[in-house]
Amino acid sequence: MGGALSLLAAGCAARTRYASATVVDGRLAVPLADLASGALLVEDPRTDLPIYLRRTATGTYTAVSTRCMHRGCQVEPVAAKLVCPCHGSEYTFDGALLQGPAQRPLTRYRVTSDERNVYIDHSATELR
Repeated sequence: MGGALSLLAAGCAARTRYASATVVDGRLAVPLADLASGALLVEDPRTDLPIYLRRTATGTYTAVSTRCMHRGCQVEPVAAKLVCPCHGSEYTFDGALLQGPAQRPLTRYRVTSDERNVYIDHSATELR
């Protein structure tokens, strides 16, 4: 656990911004302008934890739940991964499990975009 805490402390200087989303046709809509930094924690009015939304190097978008699959704590972006501060599980930014105690990847949501917004389809998860 000490390793996870030191990683979190190191990542505090580069905290990911929180953004609100609007619900459009059952999907969360996030303005493209809000993604200027490349990643956001999107507040979801339907859940108690945000969704991690990120623009990839290829210009596509990924969105994953921030609920750790071990005990439900909120994972946070630290350096080049998502880390659970409770028990140390680690995930890639697209939700793949790197290190337990979690046994499953994070829930990943379908993402589409147009010229104004990125849309997170909360009801449609992607299979791995």
